[in-house]
Order: sequence, then structure tokens, then C-alpha cells
Amino acid sequence: MILKRSVKAIERYYRIDLTQNLFGEWIVLRRYGSKRFIKPTGEIMKIFQSREIAQSTIDKLVRLKMKKGYSERNTGQGRHTYIDDI
Repeated sequence: MILKRSVKAIERYYRIDLTQNLFGEWIVLRRYGSKRFIKPTGEIMKIFQSREIAQSTIDKLVRLKMKKGYSERNTGQGRHTYIDDI
């Protein structure tokens, strides 16, 4: 899922991906930054034991980001983007 907002004519993005590692754990990977830079400004990875808890965390993050003015950009791959689908 990609969230975007413009601040002082600079487009910022916040990307959230959900994937599973080889140990069966679920990873929520967050990347954020500005279109001014080629690479993301930051990256945060958090590991969860169940998909339900990871999904709940994503839903909370999306609500918080939308309160800050971000809007959702549909990636065309369902509700959330999986790293394996990219």
C-alpha cells in the first residue's frame, strides 16, 4: 500500500508491505521518503508471529497516516501489497 501527501509542494510517500519470511513469521516493512530523493529516507521492519496481528498493525498505521493528511494510492494488487508481488 502506498500513501501520499504533499507538503510545501513536495510529494511525500509512505509505503507499507506485508510478507512472510522463511520461518513463517510475518514482516511489516515500512518505507518512507520524498520524491526528491532516489532512495527512501527511512525504512522500518517489524516481525509478527501471526498475520492477523500484522494486519491489525497495518490498519492502525494507515489510520494514523490518513489523519496526518496522507491519502491512499491503489497499487492494483488488492488491499495491501506483498513484496513477492512486486
